[in-house]
Amino acid sequence: MADKTKVSMADLLLKSLLAQNLGPAANYVPSTFSDISNLGRGMRSEFFENEKSPTNLVHSIDADLRKNYDYDEMEVDALRHYLGTQALAKEYGAKNAEIFGYLNEAYNIFGSGTEQSEIDIRNNKKALEDFKANRQLKEYDKAILDSLLKEITIPPLPRYLED
Repeated sequence: MADKTKVSMADLLLKSLLAQNLGPAANYVPSTFSDISNLGRGMRSEFFENEKSPTNLVHSIDADLRKNYDYDEMEVDALRHYLGTQALAKEYGAKNAEIFGYLNEAYNIFGSGTEQSEIDIRNNKKALEDFKANRQLKEYDKAILDSLLKEITIPPLPRYLED
């Protein structure tokens, strides 16, 4: 029962952060990893059940990269973070895209590991810097993506994917 309460409170906090674009809720400091994880889970809550939810936007980019381009797993990961962050910034604003990125990494930190999360955050930041400087990728092809891969960080293959 307590866990459901935490998730509900996390969903409310996430909604508040988005609605107020960090206003007074910016002083919230999660006290445990569970609190942070629940905030990340809030990104996938019923609040966003539509095709432009943060999760669905990023998943559609991932599906496009896998279907239409011949990149390895970690190149797709780096591109997904960059392109996904730009799509979220366009749809929800740069500050909210930043929040989504940090919440996603907090939610996934034990699955991917800290090095992977640090690289993902670095690629998210690069995407937001470019977005704010009006260097947004509205369309892309293989040449553009190949060039982008030279500017962002491709994470190393996680141990669980080796072999």
